[in-house]
Amino acid sequence: MKVNSTIKPTAMQKNGKYIWLRKNIEEKTVQDEERTYTMFEYDEILLKNTTLQKVEKNFEDIFKNPGKYNVIQINGRYTS
Repeated sequence: MKVNSTIKPTAMQKNGKYIWLRKNIEEKTVQDEERTYTMFEYDEILLKNTTLQKVEKNFEDIFKNPGKYNVIQINGRYTS
C-alpha cells in the first residue's frame, strides 16, 4: 500500500535526525461530491540517524534492501 497526500512530496526531505525518501510519485485527480482536487500517491521510507550523503548514494538500494539501513517506517508502517 502506498502513501497518499494532498501535498506534492519531494524525493528527499530531512528534518532533524529523520530523512524521508519518496519514489514512484503519481499525481491523481480525485473528484468527490463537492469538489475536484489533486492527490499524490507514492512509496515512502523513513530513516533515522543517517546522513543525506549516505542516502543519496544508496537511494535505490534502500528501497530494495531496507533491512541494511536505519529504516523505521515503510509506507507509513513501522518496521519494528
